[in-house]
Amino acid sequence: MEAVKRRKLELEKRTSSQRFGGSDQNSDGNRPNEPGAAQRRIAELRERTAKRFNSFSPPSAPSQHTEGDVARGGLRVGIHPALLKDDSYSYNGNSEKPSVPNKPVRDSPNVLPQERSVESKRNPLLEDIEAPKVENLPYYDPRTKESRRSRAPRALSLNASGKYIEEAEQFRRQSQLEELKKRVALHSEKAGINDELLVTSKSIHRVEPPSVEWWDLPYVVDESTYGDQYTWKIFENSETITSNIQHPIPVLPPYLKNQPPSKSLFLTKKEQKKIRRQTRAEARKEKQDRQLLGLEPPEPPKVKLSNLMNVLGDAAIKDPTKMEAEVRKQVEERRLRHEQMNEERKLAPEERRNKLLKKLEEDVASGLQCLVFKIKYLAHRPHRLKIDLNAKQLGLTGACILNDKLNLVIVEGGRKNIKHFKKLMINRIDWTDTSRNSILAQGNKLADMNGSTIPYNENTCELIWEGDLSKRNFSYWTFRKCPTENEARQSLEQLGNSEHFWVLANSWNRGEDFD
Repeated sequence: MEAVKRRKLELEKRTSSQRFGGSDQNSDGNRPNEPGAAQRRIAELRERTAKRFNSFSPPSAPSQHTEGDVARGGLRVGIHPALLKDDSYSYNGNSEKPSVPNKPVRDSPNVLPQERSVESKRNPLLEDIEAPKVENLPYYDPRTKESRRSRAPRALSLNASGKYIEEAEQFRRQSQLEELKKRVALHSEKAGINDELLVTSKSIHRVEPPSVEWWDLPYVVDESTYGDQYTWKIFENSETITSNIQHPIPVLPPYLKNQPPSKSLFLTKKEQKKIRRQTRAEARKEKQDRQLLGLEPPEPPKVKLSNLMNVLGDAAIKDPTKMEAEVRKQVEERRLRHEQMNEERKLAPEERRNKLLKKLEEDVASGLQCLVFKIKYLAHRPHRLKIDLNAKQLGLTGACILNDKLNLVIVEGGRKNIKHFKKLMINRIDWTDTSRNSILAQGNKLADMNGSTIPYNENTCELIWEGDLSKRNFSYWTFRKCPTENEARQSLEQLGNSEHFWVLANSWNRGEDFD
């Protein structure tokens, strides 16, 4: 009987040791002799096991409970972590945050894996310290919470049409004005008038207005001030008050005085004909409209010998001779009327002369130019006649010096007339042709005043100088015969103070450039 009891006790101890994953052996390896030591050992093991499960317990592992620590439910199983409100779970129903297990470290070789504890990374010194509230901090301002406002939604604002285009135009105008100022300053600096402009701007100052205007002096008592209006002598000086009104003389701004005249539009011959054709078509159309409205009587048919039968019809068949005479009479009347209209449009001799002089003055006003020609032989009379007539017709001034050594032609005038005379001397006149003077022509040779022949086929005309002038040196156009060089120089000095042209002609060689 005693053996059976002993066997039963051993089985209970073995079963309890296998259930809790450990042995009840002491460090010395001997079994306890007292029966109460085993019960205390079992209680300690249960307490240690309960602590381990409270710290960490795998979800799938079955829970081990004591008789006093039993979960609610028939299966004696803890609540599943997914059914909890937060991420914490526990065996006995107490909510506790799970700690992330660190890498297990074996404390000693005797400790089994089931007995390893998972250490938390939390600082044990800060577990019992509560975080301070913001309201208790010394730098907390209670007004910040009350003054905090939510940002209102921003309204959509659209730019007006052309806003940036106008800004760009204004920027361009400003840049153009600055560029113009720079150019004006640069030109004035080059011309050396900066100092003059500075002195002028300083000397021009605005005069302060007087205390009493000059037109009010007869009506005030004191000339230094207007005073009281009741003391004005308006009715006493009634003779000075009239209905006349004095207007100040308008003064034009300076830029209008120096403004260049507008140039007329240049049209080609084709464009001129087109404009004339369109103008006549518009006038003819307007006349036809007036005739259709009855404002003007219709024109009679224009009968000619070519359309006699088409226009007259039966009347021409009855008496063709009479109709032909009538048609010839109408044709003659139209011709006379046309010639009369042409004569009426012609200018009178005085008007034609004034028109020509006006054109010459306008040409001279555009600028004066001077030409100097050196001619080897000028014995041919038609050549001298061409030079003389063209110089007079173009309104040129100057002189033609005739000498046996050389002949000098100097002309002055407007740009247009000078251009025409230059073409005459260089292109239009053939200086080796003597066919027009058949009396003196002898095998393309002419005889001078002494009777000696002149090889006119070697004659030349060269332009030795061309330039602009500020004023005329010669008062009129003339021919001068000067047998000697001294007479030629004296004549040029007397006529226009231009004897230097004779020196230039003597030293001139063909092919040299001229200024």
